[in-house]
Amino acid sequence: MKKLVFASAALVLLAACGEKQEAAAPGDASYQETLMTQLLDAKPGDVIEIPEGRFAFDRSLSLTVDGITIKGAGMDKSVLTFAGQVAGAEGLLVTASDFTIEDLAIEDTKGDALKISEGENIVIRRVRTEWTGGPKTENGAYGIYPVQVKNLLMEESVAIGASDAGLYIGQSQNVVIRNNRAEHNVAGIEIENTFDADVYGNVATNNTGGILVFNMPNLKQPGARTRVYNNEIYKNNTRNFGLEGTAVASIPAGSGVVVNSNDNVEIFDNDIRDNKTANVIVASVFSSGLATEGMEADFDPYPEGIYVYGNRFEGGGDNPDGVELQALKIATVGPLKPMPDVLWDGYIDPALDGPGDVLCVQNGDAQVLNVDGLRVRKAAADHDRRAARRFMRLRAFIAGAVCLALAACSNETAPIFHADENPEHLSAWGMIAAKDGALRLSDGVTAYDLATPLFSDYALKLRTVWTPDGAPAQYDAQEAFDFPVGTVVTKTFYYPVTSNEWTGDVSIGSERSINNSVMALDHLRLIETRVLVRREHGWDALPYVWNEEQTDAVLKRTGAVIAMTLSREDGEMERFSYLVPNANQCAGCHATNATTKEIHPIGLKARHLNRPSSFAE
Repeated sequence: MKKLVFASAALVLLAACGEKQEAAAPGDASYQETLMTQLLDAKPGDVIEIPEGRFAFDRSLSLTVDGITIKGAGMDKSVLTFAGQVAGAEGLLVTASDFTIEDLAIEDTKGDALKISEGENIVIRRVRTEWTGGPKTENGAYGIYPVQVKNLLMEESVAIGASDAGLYIGQSQNVVIRNNRAEHNVAGIEIENTFDADVYGNVATNNTGGILVFNMPNLKQPGARTRVYNNEIYKNNTRNFGLEGTAVASIPAGSGVVVNSNDNVEIFDNDIRDNKTANVIVASVFSSGLATEGMEADFDPYPEGIYVYGNRFEGGGDNPDGVELQALKIATVGPLKPMPDVLWDGYIDPALDGPGDVLCVQNGDAQVLNVDGLRVRKAAADHDRRAARRFMRLRAFIAGAVCLALAACSNETAPIFHADENPEHLSAWGMIAAKDGALRLSDGVTAYDLATPLFSDYALKLRTVWTPDGAPAQYDAQEAFDFPVGTVVTKTFYYPVTSNEWTGDVSIGSERSINNSVMALDHLRLIETRVLVRREHGWDALPYVWNEEQTDAVLKRTGAVIAMTLSREDGEMERFSYLVPNANQCAGCHATNATTKEIHPIGLKARHLNRPSSFAE
């Protein structure tokens, strides 16, 4: 998500400009009036400094001027306390753009601690919000609360004790939430109705729910495309003290990551442990009790495209919250075993083909427990109250019958054999795909390497083979194996690059390994992928050339010439032209019979494959 990184960098620069306004000395009884006046008189570019000390306020603060920075001496040194607040709904309300706030604390507000509404280019850095009396329903709803903003960076901040969400981002776009800490809130971090959010490097612990990615009806915009990665999400077992009727009041204590009615959510490379209900929950709004009649006309209640992979799960599921979830546990796994790491309510849009469109778990031996709540809803929709009650009573048993291990599903399109057509794009084959900075293999696609690879202008190569339905190839001691019709073999050529940005300069490097069917593309440039496909009449060769964006490769049956510069190990630069062969030229190597000119794979022979593989399982 380069645009997010760019936006974040721009915001950092904004924080460095402007004039400083002198604050009152610490301990000055009139500091409330002083700060209020500074906020009222602020001009674009001003830096308002909060001195070290503890300052009491009985009314809300507000700022409406663009281009302001509020800066304290540290989030444990400059403390604004609202314990005696008698007026106002927030501690600080900001309705402005190009705003930065950093290095201070806001405590014990009557309502939300810090709310930022309808602004662009917002930086929140090292801000602590806290209700010091511990978790209570009477605490303010939100700690740090940006809503309807664009280009948000929130980092190194702390939220404690919010009765709704500690760090809440709602109806926003282009969001980075990194290296924060949320604890003893109902929801630690909540992304709601927001597009393009990256949530990484955070710690969420001792909340009711650790990290939430929600879509709720009756709001100005939906949300999608959130990535939750490289976070620590553990022991979120605090009782739910949210206000009855709110969205988070339905979150069971012991929830690690919760996705509700959101689409295209990736949960990967996290440490998720010891959340007593489930480490991951995927649900629709129907399970939250917040569905409304006619809602589906303007709102998609079904989660879709939820990917869970590469996480480190430990503990959890051993003591779920509430009688119904306890019954579910006993009915499915018994009283002594924990429930699976992923709990799914089972709602599927009737327009979809099946669960693979909703949820894909490719996370070692992690399992999915399908609660099958859709049956209950169907019975209720048919006004069959007896059936609805029966399904509710048997819900745990139904779930036990469909407890799924979806380790075989893929993050990418499933492999496809095109018997007659030659697709314009490599992605249409579904064998390999470039996504999120990595080249990913689909299920059943096997990477292999050779004992004696051919030299190709210093290019590195990724070789794969796929057979339909796992059909076997016939062994031959001397020649290439006899593969069944439908087999697809690919060879992708790539180079290391000498900078993060592709300029045509490449260097000599070593092979990159495939781990869990993923090859990182940082500092690599994909050039071409050659496809061999076994059809009824024999093998066909198709050359595909990767585009500049590194998102897909396009069929070039006539081949191509690509200008490049090679950076040798001694530092010398050498220009050369990389040749992508046309379809007929492939026969120069692959036509083993000079008379028939039929082509065949040449690397997939026993003697070439008889070596330790560099590709990890």
